[in-house]
Amino acid sequence: MNVKTITIEHLTKNGFDGLFSGECACKTDDLFPCAYAGVECCQPGYLQAETPPDFDFAIGPDKRTANTFKVVFDAENSIFNCFGRGYDFIGYFAGTGDSRVVEAEIFADNGDLIDTLECPAPADVIPSVEEVAKHFSEKLASLAV
Repeated sequence: MNVKTITIEHLTKNGFDGLFSGECACKTDDLFPCAYAGVECCQPGYLQAETPPDFDFAIGPDKRTANTFKVVFDAENSIFNCFGRGYDFIGYFAGTGDSRVVEAEIFADNGDLIDTLECPAPADVIPSVEEVAKHFSEKLASLAV
């Protein structure tokens, strides 16, 4: 194991999209194209909605501005961390047997409940992050926040 592997594991486990500093950014799938030059200034970040001219992507500190919706499964706590498109919430298992679901409640900034999202998760089945993202993303697209 090396620093790059450890960094990728940490970023992925915690839902980050890559690293950024004042001068550059890199995604986890192409980490350290700079060959570690100036890496001590890098910090974890998220894909941003606004991409500067002449760049393919931008990474910054605020995940609420990300233009993508991501789901990361935390096996240790059996929860799905969900964020992007202005949202940041946790999906958890609810119910039993064939009626079990991954459920997440979406709240407005003032604390009001906006909606409850669900993804089927029958007993003994852990849905993939792609499946949870698909179900949640479809519902989020219909919400006006």
